[in-house]
Amino acid sequence: MTNHKHDFSGHRPDRNNHRERIKRAAAVITGLLAVLLPLLHPAVGHTAPPQVVTLAWTHLSSRDGDLPTPLGSTQQTAALAFDVDGDGLDDFVIGTRQGKGPSLVWYQASNQGWQQHVIDDAVLDIEAGGAVHDIDADGDLDFVLGGDARSNLLWWWENPAPDFVPDVNWTRHTIKSSGGNKHHDQLFGDFDGDGTAELVFWNQGAQTLFLAEPPADPHQAESWPLTPIYGWTDGAEHEGLAAIDMDGNGVVDIVGGGRWFERTVDGQYLPHVIDDSQRFSRVAVGQFHAGGWPEVVFGIGDGIGRLRLYERSGTTWTGADLLGFDVDHGHTLAAADLNRDGFLDLFSAEMRLDGGNSDAAMRLLLGDGRGNFRQESIAVGFGNHESRLADVDGDGDLDIVGKPYNWESPRVDLWLNEHTQPATLDHWCRQEIDSARPWPAIFVSSGDLNGDAADDIVAGAWWYANPGVDGAAWERQEIGTPLNNMALVHDFDDDGDLDILGTTGRGSDAASTFVWAQNDGFGHFTILTNVDPGEGDFLQGVALGPFGAAGHTAVALAWHAADNGIQLLEVPEDPATVQWPWRKLSASSQDEALSAGDMDSDGDMDLLLGTRWLRNQGRTWRTNTLFRTNDAPDRNRLADLDGDGHLDAVVGYEAISKPGKVAWYRRPANATAQWTEHVIATAIGPMSLDVADMDNDGDLDVIVGEHNLENPAAARMLIYENRLNDSAKSGQAWREHVVFTGDEHHDGAHVTDIDGDGDMDIVSIGWGHDKVVLYRQTTAPCAAPAAASTAAASTAVRVTPVPGQAARAVHFCDEAEPLVFYEFASNPGTSTRETPDRGQIIADQGAAGFGLDLTVHDGAVRWLATGGMAIERPVRLTTATAATQLIRALQASAAFSIEVWIKPANVTQDGPARLVTLSDGATARNVTVSQGKYGNHPPAVFDVRLRTTDPAGDANGEPSLTTSAGTAKTTRQQVVVTHSSDGKSTIFVDGVVEREAFAAGDLSNWSDTFVLGVANEVDGGRPWLGTFYSAAIYDCALSPGQVVDTALR
Repeated sequence: MTNHKHDFSGHRPDRNNHRERIKRAAAVITGLLAVLLPLLHPAVGHTAPPQVVTLAWTHLSSRDGDLPTPLGSTQQTAALAFDVDGDGLDDFVIGTRQGKGPSLVWYQASNQGWQQHVIDDAVLDIEAGGAVHDIDADGDLDFVLGGDARSNLLWWWENPAPDFVPDVNWTRHTIKSSGGNKHHDQLFGDFDGDGTAELVFWNQGAQTLFLAEPPADPHQAESWPLTPIYGWTDGAEHEGLAAIDMDGNGVVDIVGGGRWFERTVDGQYLPHVIDDSQRFSRVAVGQFHAGGWPEVVFGIGDGIGRLRLYERSGTTWTGADLLGFDVDHGHTLAAADLNRDGFLDLFSAEMRLDGGNSDAAMRLLLGDGRGNFRQESIAVGFGNHESRLADVDGDGDLDIVGKPYNWESPRVDLWLNEHTQPATLDHWCRQEIDSARPWPAIFVSSGDLNGDAADDIVAGAWWYANPGVDGAAWERQEIGTPLNNMALVHDFDDDGDLDILGTTGRGSDAASTFVWAQNDGFGHFTILTNVDPGEGDFLQGVALGPFGAAGHTAVALAWHAADNGIQLLEVPEDPATVQWPWRKLSASSQDEALSAGDMDSDGDMDLLLGTRWLRNQGRTWRTNTLFRTNDAPDRNRLADLDGDGHLDAVVGYEAISKPGKVAWYRRPANATAQWTEHVIATAIGPMSLDVADMDNDGDLDVIVGEHNLENPAAARMLIYENRLNDSAKSGQAWREHVVFTGDEHHDGAHVTDIDGDGDMDIVSIGWGHDKVVLYRQTTAPCAAPAAASTAAASTAVRVTPVPGQAARAVHFCDEAEPLVFYEFASNPGTSTRETPDRGQIIADQGAAGFGLDLTVHDGAVRWLATGGMAIERPVRLTTATAATQLIRALQASAAFSIEVWIKPANVTQDGPARLVTLSDGATARNVTVSQGKYGNHPPAVFDVRLRTTDPAGDANGEPSLTTSAGTAKTTRQQVVVTHSSDGKSTIFVDGVVEREAFAAGDLSNWSDTFVLGVANEVDGGRPWLGTFYSAAIYDCALSPGQVVDTALR
């Protein structure tokens, strides 16, 4: 396992709201058009439509004196937006070419508006594009731009922050000074997965895409080492760059020029064509449609054409026209959440090149996360070229920095997003997810456990599958014995799905034994016990961070019983096979909650214990007191409540059934000094606590659940709204909102967007009841909730799709009834008979009644008195006719299971030797399950060949899926092969998963003229020897639990 790079930074909100101080008198431009685009996909997930909100914009312009006119020439080629001076507000850079200098200026946001500063007063041939990154690792952001068709230069500018000197240029460094001209578009990203960023850029004159590794000392380097990773020899130029993990392998991929580029194991970058006609296009990427691969949007920047969204289906990409009409020089294209509903939107804007295109449009396409978009107009008649999205007024939403190329230039425009419609925090729907949890849970958490892109709930020994519909029933499902109390939900094995760490104790039972549940991605868990025990009774605090050796991921632990200190479980590189070591981190503990974050801004993670904290000093930890008090802290969180860029501490004090303090503590300049206390409120037992932006106003609110055991009917769930935007005393004004009265809470009040609608919801548990309760924030009437879950009632789950395929519901075999079933039990008997014309017949006893009886060819078998059919020399067992009905049934369900009970005569069988096959001979098949080696395969294996529409496969079902050596034995064995409709194929041996993989494509190319055969190929030549007990074929995927059940029976 490559150890995770995690975000352990705590909660940080957007900076202080400067809107009122920087606005100028200007008209508010409201959306003029609301057109619902044609549906691109069937709806999935949450069924409620998103709220339709027309955004409003305040327009400011240098033409009206609202901000200074850019000092450069009339050919404004580049624009970048980022926080130049580190004050939390986005600034912006304008670049020009030809004419007079300066070639680069930046606009600094301040209380008085925007101030223009020169970056470089030279006249440079700057091309469109640009990329931002902390190139010299000094804590501020630098940027890159390239030369145009007259220049072979690529540069970076060193940000002098905080030492900005008027009329002094930034230092310009050279990255490239030879080779071809023109460098339209650059991008930084960790494209090789080594943990550091690389620069990638198009060099159109060289017809090459280059990757550049920043040198160890970029200040002294005269150039950067360049690696060509793609090139072309003819056709249109390539441009446009975006980055996203396209194939879900954890490495960021490059997208642009109508392609995406996959880094291969040998370090090359393999181009995959999305649409070759989109070489010369702007590009945006993102998950516009939940599930499956990310989508890609291309639009012509320097020409006229359609704006198209591309989705991957199988191995091909399909484009859909988003607007139904052409975009005229749409040189601005970006993806972001503009209306803050939690879903990606698109911003597209057209140029007014040389003053033409008088109806040039600026438009939004507001996404709903299901592939649907609603169009809104921002403005018409303005020229936009490389315009950028940024929060220039610090109110937490994205604004537009509008830059024309040569329309009325030099000029710059701003459109301030007025979508500041915070939630009222007074409209909630309550639902009991579980009303009869078998024993108390210590913690509650959430995460997507079954790969359906919706958060599920975890508490105690159970997880609850999100039904995706408001008010619908949630299924309680066991994680797996002996994990009885969840401690932490995290992807411990770095395979892309969430696993669960827990203890074996029920409720407050003393149990310091740990186990962890390894997730297969579908919510099926394997319980592993390779974790050292701790020292304590039951947990009260856990925190994840890079606390282990060499910064490896580790779990910090705090126990209920005193004098156990803070302990550490380190996650090994291979967590499934290597023991997780335990050690004592510190003798100091407050025996309650733990929070991890960089409390002293020194670049490493510290631990908050309550009113004390442990400072990470590398090899040692030092105990510090942030506030001296005789009161006992209970729950805590680290969060930047006042927006000063430093983490503050939020604490709920222990006070069972009596008033207790909720307070936050502002971090001083010297973090080891005393922190200033600010009391938020007094609540009854504030022993459930979380921090989140509940009203989408850009600051962090505090959520509290009351632990009132004496009077649970009066216990409340509360939100303390941070009125940061309403008070000059930031973070000191709080407004109380009551979410619900009547549920007691303990270590609950966990915040998550459970319904995926863009606002935050609350999940909670208590100590005096057996419920799991959801409080869903809403603007609509509450749906009548279904009855609370008491046990898993359905075998339908949502699964992560095969890359390139849409997510589909996978239904495991509800009753586990095979369509076709053969019991090789006796002769004569109910399962076999002799016929004068066909000889020995083995009856099909399957539930479907297909009548696919098997005929024994080429000799006799021996029937064992104890049951079973001994095959001691080659024979063939085949159906008399094609298995047409069976094949069509499997195609219709897109899923199947093949189960055999066998005892191989030896483990060196070759061919491989057929167990069950739907085929036409040795080189053409739909599916075949075999034993034995073939080619360079090792012996003693089981092998599956499956034909799909994937062009990478062939008519013989190869490449095959093969278990590891030694899997096949000469003892009685159960072998089960399942293939689910999401494309996942799995080989089980005696109930254990031995091999699994995703198969691209589907079963639509299966032939319904093939014959069903057992113990040999249908035309002979691949015989299997041993004892056959039974064979069954299902039109569904047996669940792992069902496979285990049949294995045990």
